[in-house]
Amino acid sequence: VPHLTSECLSEINKNSIRIAKAISKLDIKYIRVGKVNKKEGEILKNNKVDCLFLNNITTTKLVEIYNCVDCLVFASTIEGFGLPILEAMKNSCPVISSKTSSLPEVGGDAVEYFDPQEKDTLIEAINKIAHSESLRKTMINKGYERSKTFSWDKTALETKKVYDSLF
Repeated sequence: VPHLTSECLSEINKNSIRIAKAISKLDIKYIRVGKVNKKEGEILKNNKVDCLFLNNITTTKLVEIYNCVDCLVFASTIEGFGLPILEAMKNSCPVISSKTSSLPEVGGDAVEYFDPQEKDTLIEAINKIAHSESLRKTMINKGYERSKTFSWDKTALETKKVYDSLF
């Protein structure tokens, strides 16, 4: 039985290697937010990907990033909720997401989905978004409306209802 460290688990769950492989086949600029693992970094470097690595950034900086990129790629294979999807949609950023776990429930019809197990579906999704200004505008509008259906106030009220029903 292989042993996995938490970094390996994160690498598997977040699907960062698949993103790096897909990005390496495209002529795009890539902003990578968060800790980059060794294999992911090697793939990007070896393929001379025009990449900016950002780690430990502020919420203000993250909002700036969402507002200046063409899309967020969220490729997790296992996710409890997918808060970055909502953050991006709230900040007028189209989202490409894996079609797994809770992510379709969060993104609804405002997200371009791909199968994280299929090799080229991420590349196809990125190309689709990158080459259609009208699709990006539609996704921005749908995403912003979708993000309004989620709020911390609503979550607190629904949680309170559950507790009230138990007591």
